[in-house]
Amino acid sequence: MLNLVTSLRREINVQYVIVGQVLKMYSGRYPKDINVAVEEYNRSMYCELARRANVYLWRHKGFWHSKARGLCYKYDGIHLNSLGQYKLYRSIRGAIKMFLDCGLTQVLLFRVGMRLITQ
Repeated sequence: MLNLVTSLRREINVQYVIVGQVLKMYSGRYPKDINVAVEEYNRSMYCELARRANVYLWRHKGFWHSKARGLCYKYDGIHLNSLGQYKLYRSIRGAIKMFLDCGLTQVLLFRVGMRLITQ
């Protein structure tokens, strides 16, 4: 992930990079401590990205409280339902809007997938 961020900034000259934090999962297919790994990964990314100029970890709101499982996720506990997708869309939209309102003209936002944690 950090190599990708560095490449975007140096080779493609992206002014600002926003990395969306990894969301929790609630599935029996994964070890019970997967969400501990998600939280550790997000903390680690926050610390690493904070050291870099013009690179930010965007914190998605509304996915972290205990009610989120029933409200935002489909029955499988992995995929977002319609409300969860809408909340994620609004979060991503909010990140882009905030940076554009600051006068930035080139912003790249991407979301980290779980594969980066489980590999």
